[in-house]
Amino acid sequence: MRVKTFPTGHLFHIQFSHVAGMHSANQSLRSAISLVIDKEELVNKVVASPGTRVADSMFHDWLTIGDTPYLT
Repeated sequence: MRVKTFPTGHLFHIQFSHVAGMHSANQSLRSAISLVIDKEELVNKVVASPGTRVADSMFHDWLTIGDTPYLT
């Protein structure tokens, strides 16, 4: 018997607060932090739920516009 798996369509994300006066309100700082976060390690070691994958977009990889993948 073969077990079939299907993506559930859930997307979890971490978001910085943009409240004025907080360090995280600085776009450059948020961009720098985003660049140094290892998404693979975060998903595989912190979340550590079987089947969880890193998402590079909030749109599924099969979503296209014509023949062009729709990624943002």
